[in-house]
Amino acid sequence: MRTRSSSTARRSWSATSAPTGCTDSGSTSTGDSTSPAARSRLPPGFGPRHLVRVGEDLLVVAGELSNELWLGRVHGDDVSMLDLVSLGEASPSFPSALRADSEGLLWTGVRGPDTVAVHRLEGARLRPVAECSTGGRWPRDVVVDRDEVWVTNQLSDNVTVLSRTAVLAGAADAVRTRLTSPAPTCVVLPATH
Repeated sequence: MRTRSSSTARRSWSATSAPTGCTDSGSTSTGDSTSPAARSRLPPGFGPRHLVRVGEDLLVVAGELSNELWLGRVHGDDVSMLDLVSLGEASPSFPSALRADSEGLLWTGVRGPDTVAVHRLEGARLRPVAECSTGGRWPRDVVVDRDEVWVTNQLSDNVTVLSRTAVLAGAADAVRTRLTSPAPTCVVLPATH
């Protein structure tokens, strides 16, 4: 595993190159194989990659093989599907990280077109909000922190920091900062209060 750390005027960050991926302290995984997510039925060929819980009873899953987001509602030990949306027409296209921000927007890194796709939950539906270039190749991780969107771009050996405001405004290029890091796959930002 290779790790590179840096300190900018505003933040310290670390990017990691690891064959097994990354888990952060914000994970809600219990390790229980009988959890509702383990009992859900996803469409054949979906290829679940990342899951986030939104609110008390909603789950969103990124499908790496189908290039889709799946929305489901938790009912006791079961999860029922509410919506299934495509992340775009580009081919090949493989979702990587999926994150929910403090305002409930869902941010997905999409490898292939090398974009970040943003969706909003409206009732029982996922609605596209914006899509923007990551400023690199093969985005593996996305972390949203206030007005910054940190993206690890594995094949271009960089971490880009995008302006959240610019992405949501539809800017073609929202890159604020580029940081060099060999084959980064994960960004972990220190907790702020």
